[in-house]
Amino acid sequence: MTIADLKKNSFQVALIDFTRKETNLENSLYVNLEFDIIGKYVIRFLRKEKEPKITEKMLLENGF
Repeated sequence: MTIADLKKNSFQVALIDFTRKETNLENSLYVNLEFDIIGKYVIRFLRKEKEPKITEKMLLENGF
């Protein structure tokens, strides 16, 4: 399964033949989605990042 289209409030997936044959995704109303936990942390980190990590202040505080 691969994300084929990503929008603000929805997404579409593409299924390979094996996935379609071996799962019930094609005929289900509900799907359990699990996300990569590392991906969640990366997104959270990037959203908090408002200014560059390396600043003059940071360098001075760390002895440079």
